[in-house]
Amino acid sequence: MAGAPRFYTAFKDRGFYKKLVLFSGDLFGPSTLSDHYQGSNMTDFFKMLNVKASCLGNHETEYGLDRMTELI
Repeated sequence: MAGAPRFYTAFKDRGFYKKLVLFSGDLFGPSTLSDHYQGSNMTDFFKMLNVKASCLGNHETEYGLDRMTELI
């Protein structure tokens, strides 16, 4: 299992729903699918992780500041 399912399983195994979850950034450009969807393929998945705060990484700006703002 790779990608988002593996990431979700790791979070679930560590009880993410009981913890403060922070993310280090680079959400919108993790795979070749991101080029097709311009980062939107990750937003619904990200919401499932119960993240409370995230840094912005360099991949957040790959599709421009307007797109980044829209996705956030």
